[in-house]
Amino acid sequence: APRLAVRNFLELNVRTYVQRHGVPGVHFFSLDASSPLAAVLFRLASGLPYHVAAVGLSIEGDTMTWTATRAFGHRPDLRARLHPGQGQGLCAPGTLDHFLLERYAVYVRRLGSVWRRRIHHAPLLARPMEVLEVEDEFVPAAGLPGYGYLPPLAHYVAGAEVEFFGLERCGG
Repeated sequence: APRLAVRNFLELNVRTYVQRHGVPGVHFFSLDASSPLAAVLFRLASGLPYHVAAVGLSIEGDTMTWTATRAFGHRPDLRARLHPGQGQGLCAPGTLDHFLLERYAVYVRRLGSVWRRRIHHAPLLARPMEVLEVEDEFVPAAGLPGYGYLPPLAHYVAGAEVEFFGLERCGG
């Protein structure tokens, strides 16, 4: 079967960690992609809350600066400066990094029900990041409290090819 390849775009997401019937996964409040094609296709195909955004990444020395502005509707902004932490590698099972990054199901609420879409990707090569500065309107735009009261936790993953499987209804 032919596959549509949508590659090389930047994405920012606001998510929480959930478990349904013993299957851990994530629930996305929002996903903002720098590729309009990816945002539209993924929103239609998956029901996930994808938005088109201007997402940028610049690197000066060893400091990364991320910027983002949603293109339509409420237009939250993000500016974050990060410095790479020590090492890059696979997350060891049982660690917080593994809990946060190695999720293989996505949950979405559609038509009054909870649906699960299993996903597959190779284990992620992640690099811890030290957050130097962050001004974020995406988290409050998702209806969540800001996180100024604790240091944000960040990871950098250079990319991942993700395979999506069919939707399964898993409750109301």
